[in-house]
Amino acid sequence: MFQKTLLKINTLQNMANNLMSGLLKISNSAVLCFFIAPTAISFNTDIVQAQTISIVPSQYRGVWRGYGVQINPSSEWSVLIAITGGEVDSVVGTIAYPSLRCGGELSLRRVSNNNSIELSESITYGNCINNGTINLKTSSARGLEYVWQKDFTQATARLQKISSN
Repeated sequence: MFQKTLLKINTLQNMANNLMSGLLKISNSAVLCFFIAPTAISFNTDIVQAQTISIVPSQYRGVWRGYGVQINPSSEWSVLIAITGGEVDSVVGTIAYPSLRCGGELSLRRVSNNNSIELSESITYGNCINNGTINLKTSSARGLEYVWQKDFTQATARLQKISSN
């Protein structure tokens, strides 16, 4: 009887291990429990990480154009963004402010679940404020809402897709 119970426990442990290796999406604090009368075997799933999106979603790829507005100090300017795609912490596109005669590179910081992406802006030419953060959010199939921030300065724009990659 004892050997049969031990064999069943070993079989259930093997099944549980196979199940654990197949789990892809589970929260960091979840615990998976199997009950074997009269013993409970628990497997902590803290080591299983939730999958995250780490590339530029396809709806953001392309060339975008629009006009931006900054409140304090007050200014208006043109903006042109080309997003080619890539992973978090890599250059995923370029930005130009033709009316301000400056521009640079855009690196992907994160992709949010609310259908937005966050970019770091690195000005490589001209005399614009460097190291701003840009949030882009889809507003329509061919439209983006643009919010630029650095410290206490903020600017907004509406962009329209003029070309797809």
